[in-house]
Amino acid sequence: MGVFKEEVNALEDLAKKQVRIYPDSCDFGVVATDEVKDTMRWVIKSLLELDESEIVWRMDANGVTQRQYRLTVYFSLEDGITFNVLYFRDRKNEYFSIVSERAASKIDMAAVLYKEMDNVSDEERMFG
Repeated sequence: MGVFKEEVNALEDLAKKQVRIYPDSCDFGVVATDEVKDTMRWVIKSLLELDESEIVWRMDANGVTQRQYRLTVYFSLEDGITFNVLYFRDRKNEYFSIVSERAASKIDMAAVLYKEMDNVSDEERMFG
């Protein structure tokens, strides 16, 4: 797997431990114990250094804190994984929700970009 293997394994392990947070809803997550929070801080800080990773959403209002991250790791040009991580805290619960999916191939993304550039004149390429 290579670079960021430990971080990816940590996220995959935590994702397997998710439970239903509220009995009457479909919110799943890992309860944010001190150990889980330490692990998630390390993973998020490490993976946010990658160009493909980003903070998607931040909110602090009315006693509710939310953070959403999209963390993408590529193992090769064609193989990668994206984790969508939600941190949620209110007066009763604090948890991380983790969803993973296969990342789009960098080769496919480059082909789409190249095809889009074919439809652009030289003047537009140079001057936007």
